[in-house]
Amino acid sequence: MSVSLAAAGFLSLNAAAATGAGTSFSVSGCCKFGLQVVLGSGAPATAIIVLQGTLDTAADDTACHWFTLATWDVTSVASGDIVFAVDKPVAKIRANCTTLTTGTNKTVTAKLAAV
Repeated sequence: MSVSLAAAGFLSLNAAAATGAGTSFSVSGCCKFGLQVVLGSGAPATAIIVLQGTLDTAADDTACHWFTLATWDVTSVASGDIVFAVDKPVAKIRANCTTLTTGTNKTVTAKLAAV
């Protein structure tokens, strides 16, 4: 039996070259999430991207209270790997790059999925 994805391929961070939060997406009704991170050709030595969620529904993300659902860390997973959060019903999700080595082509791209 297969389960349809509510959404796949949300591009939250697109070749981000600095730390900061990416685009958020409404996922009300979902409780399982995936975060896939791909490093730029400069392969940063340090890169930590967190999948964040919020129960708030405000259109302005700065008015929301964000918390960590899952963490992708280059020291423990490879570029292209996916980390998951299960049984975490939230209203919105986003990727947030909290740590990144800067320099030429040292970027991260983060895609999200929700079920």
